[in-house]
Amino acid sequence: MAALASPSTERSRRIRVGSTDAAGGRQVRADLERQIARLERRHAALVAAAWPRAELLAELAVPQARGRGPRLASVAELERTRDELIRRVLELERALDESHERERQMRELRRRMFEDPASCPGALVTNRDCGEPGCTRYRVVPRLGLLGLALGWWRVKVSSGCPLAEAPVGAELSPR
Repeated sequence: MAALASPSTERSRRIRVGSTDAAGGRQVRADLERQIARLERRHAALVAAAWPRAELLAELAVPQARGRGPRLASVAELERTRDELIRRVLELERALDESHERERQMRELRRRMFEDPASCPGALVTNRDCGEPGCTRYRVVPRLGLLGLALGWWRVKVSSGCPLAEAPVGAELSPR
């Protein structure tokens, strides 16, 4: 028959297993805090780099913690925080890389539109698609309307300003 451990033996074993020496615990905590600080700086730099891309920032928004006042986080909580920051930084880097690639492709399409409009009929590229400021739109349209469409005459139409204010999505327009 197996001998049962006495409560005092069990308690002392738990204390020994769960505790570390003070210097080692401080060192682990300091290392984790340095890693978290570095990751937070990297995350902030990536958010700043993604700034004009509002849709990208909305997708990757960090949920706000509620009901948590000031406290000293345990080593396990610091590790979870570090791991979550690593995940967010990697996700943001991936999303930015994809966004930069899409913008590069749209700039290439815009260049091709000007070189040979007939090769991309109906194409539409905006400055926003290219990651550039402004509201300019580039559209390949037939020259002279239906005649140009039938004869394959194409040109690039550049709209050089912001469109008139539009009603918000889902808003009812009042009849006049």
